[in-house]
Amino acid sequence: MRRDARSAEVNVIPTHSSPGLWRAAAFAVLLLAGLLAGCDGYPRDPEGTTERVQQSGTLRGGLVATGNGPEDSEREFAERIAGEAGGGAEVELEVGSAETLLRKLKNGELDLVVGYFADNSPWKSKVAFTKPKAATEAESKVPVLRAAVRRGENRWLILVERSVTGGGG
Repeated sequence: MRRDARSAEVNVIPTHSSPGLWRAAAFAVLLLAGLLAGCDGYPRDPEGTTERVQQSGTLRGGLVATGNGPEDSEREFAERIAGEAGGGAEVELEVGSAETLLRKLKNGELDLVVGYFADNSPWKSKVAFTKPKAATEAESKVPVLRAAVRRGENRWLILVERSVTGGGG
């Protein structure tokens, strides 16, 4: 028997969907919305450094003493970070040795330490260092002016890094 083009079989696509497909789609949308809502406020500061500095209006900073003490440029650098990253916070500065100040930073007693640090500092595994203040300064073996913040305080680190590099806060 011969088939003619008019009698060809046609697959009909149903115009209704099964209830299971709608449930799966609704579940996927709700899951995605929940995941995106959970991302609010990232990156976070587990210890709340950014919030504490901005709400209290005070940044607890340390300046590493070198020879005759900290230079005016180091103090100005810390004050600029406090103004930009800290939302205009006042700076309470403590001058001391790198060892003492970085230990206090690691323990949460300070929010920021400014000084001359090499990128390969033994403290690198305990605190987070920003890029050097001057973009042309070497980053690895030569100590350069930079800031250190508490490891894990990622929102604070990003704000300080933006201030250091001139990216705004």
